[in-house]
Amino acid sequence: MSTCLRRVDVVVPIDGTGAAIAYSPQILGHVKAIGYKKGNVNAATTAAITTKNSPIAALDSYDVNAGDAIRYVRAAVVGSAAGDNKWCEFIVDDQIEIAVVGGAASKTFTVQIYYSN
Repeated sequence: MSTCLRRVDVVVPIDGTGAAIAYSPQILGHVKAIGYKKGNVNAATTAAITTKNSPIAALDSYDVNAGDAIRYVRAAVVGSAAGDNKWCEFIVDDQIEIAVVGGAASKTFTVQIYYSN
């Protein structure tokens, strides 16, 4: 079985109040990593990355103002105890939601979702 790594770029425009909501296209696969491109953000702007529909899964949260980054997001394995260090990739069949509240007003950044199916 071959796996194909894919990337979806989602441009996130922040409105004048410092809020934003943007969505990826439908993604079906294993989320490998989430990339952040700072764009013209110049103040604390935390992007909360979740699935759009129920059950909602929190994939990541990152202050884009800290700079460009690639973060390898993982979920705790069901049934593992604290300190077990058992992790797996998120499996998604949904759109990914990027939300900002209280960020840099009237700025733009990009979220890159790396996944395989």
